[in-house]
Amino acid sequence: MTKIIIFILACNTCNLERITFKKDKELDCSEQGDLIVRSISKYYPQKENFEQGWYTKQGKLVIGFRCE
Repeated sequence: MTKIIIFILACNTCNLERITFKKDKELDCSEQGDLIVRSISKYYPQKENFEQGWYTKQGKLVIGFRCE
């Protein structure tokens, strides 16, 4: 595995965006993916008019990551 891809859903256009990061050799996929998600987004709990999840500053939903 040499890279980590973060998947982000742009809800206003329903486009799937990908952000690619170089894989750190010291961390496993899960550890580094979690660190990246936490660094680029903020978690919001479920509210009456808002779905829970990790959202970027631009309001885009982070839906996951994978290593390649």
